[in-house]
Amino acid sequence: MTTKKLSLPNNMTPKNNSKKTLCLLCLGLFVSTLSAQSFKLGNVSKHELALTADPVFKDAGAVVLSRQVENRLGRYIDVYERIKIYTPEGYDRATIQIPYTDVEKVKGYTYNLVDGEIEKTKLDKDFIFDDEVVEGVEFKKFTFPKVTSGSVIELYYRATRGTLADLSMQYAIPIRDMDIVIRNESHRNYNILQNPKAFLKVTRETDNTKTIIRATDVPALQEESYVYDMDEYRAKLEFASTGSIYGSKINSFEDIGRLLMKTDDFKRAFKSRHGFNSLLGDILKDAKDDREKAKIIYQWVHDKIKWNEYYGIYPDNSSSRETFTKRKGDLADINLLYLALLRAAKIEAHPALASTRSNGLPLTPSYRSFNYLMVSVMIDGAPYLVDAAHTEARFDRLPEAVINYMALVIYDDGKVVWEEIKEPAHSDEQVMVSLEIDDDLLIAGKAKERYTGYNAFEYASYLKNSSDRSLERIADYALDGFEADAIEVTHDSIRNNVDVTYTFEIEDAIEEIGNQLYLKPLLFLAGDENPFLQEERKFPIFFGYPKRYRYNVTIQLPDGYNLKTLPTPIRLELPDQIGTFMYTISYNQPRNSVQLQSLYQINRSQVNPASYFDVKEFFKQMLEKEQEQIVLIKT
Repeated sequence: MTTKKLSLPNNMTPKNNSKKTLCLLCLGLFVSTLSAQSFKLGNVSKHELALTADPVFKDAGAVVLSRQVENRLGRYIDVYERIKIYTPEGYDRATIQIPYTDVEKVKGYTYNLVDGEIEKTKLDKDFIFDDEVVEGVEFKKFTFPKVTSGSVIELYYRATRGTLADLSMQYAIPIRDMDIVIRNESHRNYNILQNPKAFLKVTRETDNTKTIIRATDVPALQEESYVYDMDEYRAKLEFASTGSIYGSKINSFEDIGRLLMKTDDFKRAFKSRHGFNSLLGDILKDAKDDREKAKIIYQWVHDKIKWNEYYGIYPDNSSSRETFTKRKGDLADINLLYLALLRAAKIEAHPALASTRSNGLPLTPSYRSFNYLMVSVMIDGAPYLVDAAHTEARFDRLPEAVINYMALVIYDDGKVVWEEIKEPAHSDEQVMVSLEIDDDLLIAGKAKERYTGYNAFEYASYLKNSSDRSLERIADYALDGFEADAIEVTHDSIRNNVDVTYTFEIEDAIEEIGNQLYLKPLLFLAGDENPFLQEERKFPIFFGYPKRYRYNVTIQLPDGYNLKTLPTPIRLELPDQIGTFMYTISYNQPRNSVQLQSLYQINRSQVNPASYFDVKEFFKQMLEKEQEQIVLIKT
């Protein structure tokens, strides 16, 4: 498909409503008296080096023969890996970036079979460098020397930070044998959670000192199109504290609500102030009902209070007064101020905790399960989730990143209720094109485009962040010979609309054979590649959000030509009202023009993999129709 039509935003299914929990038994601080796991390097055999293909994963370019990890929570993590390189496609596995900071030890060797003997080449420390991935955060990175088809590389490292970070159990290449030993040497208790969206069977052994997790023949995590983040489906371990909010233990979601509402710092952030009354009296003087009041207060907060782009559920400012006075704060500060103003206006409202898509589903009672705070507003007796902080939020539309499962609404008495985060309204792309064909078969035309919802956010973000304010990419379509000019963009931030107009010319879009002309009437709006070509699908299809694309094209035929054939109209419907495609085209003989209307609509953010074959066939037929041509014949 074209970049415009099927661009994915930067989902998760609520049906996975329980995590596989591996309980790490520990009582407070435990200092192990057992010796550390042995990570002896150099046990590479001639048999391993002589292998030309893996006996299990025969097509793999590289395979992890052994992955051994000892994680002493709170102290350090030791990692040993032995990787076999089979083909040039596996060479990139020789470049390693250690996923931890504060690495104390790094040892590595490359082994090759040369004239029947093992050649061992050490990873020189001079080739290990620090890679600053984000400002102030550096990771060790290096490339093993003398790597070729048949090589085995061996790596050991120790890191003293990051022991509580997610621990990967699956790579982009297979893992033949994996052993993970976990010992708790911290001051907290933890549950070990296995990603419930991953397809990996493990064995577990637990005693009062450690947990051992083993797996064999772990398949590679295969990329699929239309996935929000492949890491969401990676087999991995998460260490969830059964710990506390300000020192109190959390055993349930009710504990989270109860403890937050007992915390003065949290409550001060949405305490109503007398100073609010003057503001509310001014901005609400013409409001007729609670909905209108809530929207007016929302717009004031959203416009006047600057978000510092920090997420979280805890306020940074000391009180609602400080946020009101400073006119800035983090996500929790601003939304709790909105809550305070709503209550001052006698509108029922409560804090609501949520988790962004990148943070995962909030399935376990832990402070790490939530990284987002918004407001549940009662309007006409029904709850309404609102975010007044995020720049991509509107009163009737939450940011795309937080359309994820449910929110935990907390009442003043500490009771909690789950509230569904509903699918947003459709985001639209509407394009109207009129064009003419001259005697030299050059196409010239005008276009008007309108974007709403998340589509508009994407364009507004580009306009805001573009260093040179160039508009060329706004009308940049992947079609040879396409050139746009006179581009104008209007952004209505209140209604969240972006309007784009431009003129264009297209060369070589018409094929002339004998006395006939062939032309694809959708031109640069037509898709060209089906993203769903795999024979099967493991993961949900992530469309991001409900979306709708409407195209209207008028073609003025050139003098001396009449219409010979048109594509036939079509209507496609996906089961369960997942989506629709409609294509109609007609000929106006008196005007000698062709009119085309096209609608492509997806009604869900995410679609189950069980519907994959329907979606695959839907896209196949849609793309075939968009590639069909009209035929003109010379009179």
